[in-house]
Amino acid sequence: MIAFIAWTPLHVMNIINTKVNFFSEEKSDLYIYGEFSSSKQLYGSIKKQKLFTNVFYIEPDKIGSKYTRILNLIINKNNFIDYKEQYSQ
Repeated sequence: MIAFIAWTPLHVMNIINTKVNFFSEEKSDLYIYGEFSSSKQLYGSIKKQKLFTNVFYIEPDKIGSKYTRILNLIINKNNFIDYKEQYSQ
């Protein structure tokens, strides 16, 4: 299982390209952080396509400060989603 994390629309485009061209057969989850405009609409569209095993939307108010976000990414701590999948990549 692979986890992809998107913070910007450019991340989303690159992730979809990577998924389709390099990991099309792999199970994968997509996490979209709602820090850009239209993130909620993009989340809904991607979820309907069923390209990813799961698509999660992270509410901006649950993320915390800039330093908390960076620290949580570094230590791989998930406080946002009650989902305990183990990722290989």
